[in-house]
Amino acid sequence: SLKALRCLALIPNFKITVLSQHQWDPIRFSRRHSGFYYHNRAEFDEFRLEFIMALAKKLKPDIILPIEHQTIHLLSAHRAEIEKIAALPPLASPEAMDLAGNKWTLTDVLKKENIPFPTTVFIDEHTPLPEQELKQLTYPVLAKPLSSAGGSGIVFFDNYPDLHAFLVGKDRPHKVIVQAFIQGHDVGCSVLCVNGKIKAYTIQRGLTPGKKRFQPPTTVEFIQDAEIYANVEKMMRALNWSGVANIDLRYDQAKNIHQVLEINPRFWASVLASVVAGINFPFLACQLALKKDFEMPTYQLVRYTKPEAVVGLLLKKYLQGDDTVRTIKETGLLYTIPDLGPEIAKYPRKILEQLTDR
Repeated sequence: SLKALRCLALIPNFKITVLSQHQWDPIRFSRRHSGFYYHNRAEFDEFRLEFIMALAKKLKPDIILPIEHQTIHLLSAHRAEIEKIAALPPLASPEAMDLAGNKWTLTDVLKKENIPFPTTVFIDEHTPLPEQELKQLTYPVLAKPLSSAGGSGIVFFDNYPDLHAFLVGKDRPHKVIVQAFIQGHDVGCSVLCVNGKIKAYTIQRGLTPGKKRFQPPTTVEFIQDAEIYANVEKMMRALNWSGVANIDLRYDQAKNIHQVLEINPRFWASVLASVVAGINFPFLACQLALKKDFEMPTYQLVRYTKPEAVVGLLLKKYLQGDDTVRTIKETGLLYTIPDLGPEIAKYPRKILEQLTDR
């Protein structure tokens, strides 16, 4: 949400009000919005919808822009009611979100459209383990929760005995998929669509890994790739997708193809990276909300490094000649330094969360 806010703040004459589920959300301390409201409703139900609609009636916004998965799902399901109050951007139907956001049901779409994806086995706590299928997998493999994001909950296994011990243990998720691990590198494709047609997109490959294994890369490089675009276009058309989505892929160096891993049906953590490349997805979504169409924009083949990784990479640049960071303009520093309030506010919250976990 903070990154989307910073994207919109680049547009002149935008007045942005934030609604959060958390009273002390770091975004509250941003200089980029003109108002902050919060609610304490944990469920994404009619009571949360009533709160959103009541606030919209009070503020009279031109546009309501949902950012994360469950709020997009909620507003999409009640689009007719909300559009009596304010415009909404293109949003995927709840059915399409449920289909695409589930790593197992997504494989049905990929199979039907002949789009490459890793060999996948579904594990349900109500059915016996498909041991024969699991033994026939090419190891190493990854065990993944059905709807996790950002690499959360992924576990790596070198062999079947270790995987089996995990799957019969008490700590695993109730529903999980097991996928063959692909030797290669991460690739992402971000899109904004209307009724299955791509209106804007960017493609990026990971250059430096995240702090923890399976987390998104800290530095990405934007690329063009006809194979990726063709497969993503087929996928979005098959889903009749509207709104934003971020597709995770993995380049398979053995087969020289890109395999689809999952679809994140929401705005993504590297949305500012796309702005550096020239595509402001939140703003374009707002344009479509106001029925302002546009030609598909082109993006620049630049790099982007997350702010927290810049200092270390700059030291490597000057001490070891590492050229990952070529210029400060290709980093998130230009967006965080003028707006340090949220960055400072994150630390007390992290400490509080750690104490609460104990």
